[in-house]
Amino acid sequence: MASLFTTRTTPPVADPGAAQQSSALFGALLAHPAHGRCSRVLPIRLASGVISAHTSSMIELGRGAATSTAPPAAFFARWIDHDTWPAWSPDTEWVRVEGPVAVGTRGVLKPKGGPRVKFVISVCTPAQEYTDTTLLPGARLVFAHTVQADEQGSELRVRVTMRGPLAWLWAKIMGGGFRDSAQADLDRLVELVERP
Repeated sequence: MASLFTTRTTPPVADPGAAQQSSALFGALLAHPAHGRCSRVLPIRLASGVISAHTSSMIELGRGAATSTAPPAAFFARWIDHDTWPAWSPDTEWVRVEGPVAVGTRGVLKPKGGPRVKFVISVCTPAQEYTDTTLLPGARLVFAHTVQADEQGSELRVRVTMRGPLAWLWAKIMGGGFRDSAQADLDRLVELVERP
């Protein structure tokens, strides 16, 4: 029988179901007494390739798309005005940021009925994109809001993803509601921005 552990000489290859099946192998890797450095040792799924303890997957939790007659700058203004988030995202109790809105600025969001969550602004391009990232143990929760001008005014998209070696676990714990709320929140934002 082939060994469950090997040293990596080439980048890992992962199949679509690898993240879910890698948790048991990841635990075995960490518990293996013969290896002091996990970065040099990888578990192998013999049937479908190599999976690293550092393999990260990206799971889409939700998405939304909309068009609007309002210009892109109007939506960007709402994204960076954190005090107004509860108006278009009713699952949000409040949001606070520590300093000027820019890449690297940190903040705290309080979801209704949930604990406070820290985030960092990871992309902030005026009239184009606002993305924030929440760091979780073994994963990153990413909310990407994008807008671009079109003939009618604006084309908007929101995408909620989870990335990292434990993304599959966090997605099971907290991911279900994003599937519906991403589109609903975007629809509310369009309605608010288009109101006279």
